[in-house]
Amino acid sequence: VRPRGIAGVRARIAGGRDHHQKGVTLAPSGVTGEQELETAPPLGRRGPARDPRMWAAVFAGGAIGGLSRTALEDWAPAGRGWPWVTLAANLAGIATLAWLVVRLTERLPATTYRRPFLGTGLCGGLTTFSTLQIEVVRLHDHGRTTMAAAYLLVSLLGGLLVGFVVIRVTRRARWR
Repeated sequence: VRPRGIAGVRARIAGGRDHHQKGVTLAPSGVTGEQELETAPPLGRRGPARDPRMWAAVFAGGAIGGLSRTALEDWAPAGRGWPWVTLAANLAGIATLAWLVVRLTERLPATTYRRPFLGTGLCGGLTTFSTLQIEVVRLHDHGRTTMAAAYLLVSLLGGLLVGFVVIRVTRRARWR
């Protein structure tokens, strides 16, 4: 018999063992491995990770975001100077994602495909941490170490600031 209430919680936190069941390790969920198998969902059940429509939403959003970023970089290539286009794309993606997080989770009714399409897909395709890294290395390799450090710092701190400001403004705005 396992202790109930606070005593049972304390026993599970203290190392995953109940003091009445010496040697029986509990799963992270607080149940024995045998009980966990009994409560597992059926194998044929379709969850969000197996929904092809969700994958299609992420794919479509990612294609739009990635093509948008590519078009911006083709329009104004970085060269050896400050990579303005990547900085603008990353900050715009962060601003869009911050706005979406508030609007989609706090203001609008829940939907299945809006967040994967706009958040994971569109914003994930528009923003690019890998290009930021390549541009920092490229600036450093061309002898512009100070500019590379400044670009990295502006990108990271600018992204945090933009996200914070957009979330605050969006929460205070009156939406219909």
